[in-house]
Amino acid sequence: MKRTKYSIFIILFALLCPSCNSRKKSSHNDREIIAELGEEVLYTDELNTIIKQELFDELNKIYEIKKKAVEQLINVKLLQKEADKKQRKPPIKYPYKKESL
Repeated sequence: MKRTKYSIFIILFALLCPSCNSRKKSSHNDREIIAELGEEVLYTDELNTIIKQELFDELNKIYEIKKKAVEQLINVKLLQKEADKKQRKPPIKYPYKKESL
């Protein structure tokens, strides 16, 4: 039980640590320029704030597609495994009694 809790803690720590650095505000020099209009400069983070909901929706669609594909793949694998089991087993013989009429 302790080992499981320790493993979960390590996994969560490993997943959350990289996100700690992602919250830093980038300075003007670190931002990626996507377009320049004369003296005006457009940055990636400005674009992302405008299309944030659309990006989220598209990423959600990708997640749903992958989820369905994984479910289908699991079902195919399980069906194949079951079919392989049935092919290996000898046919079942049911004992029956002949009834006299």
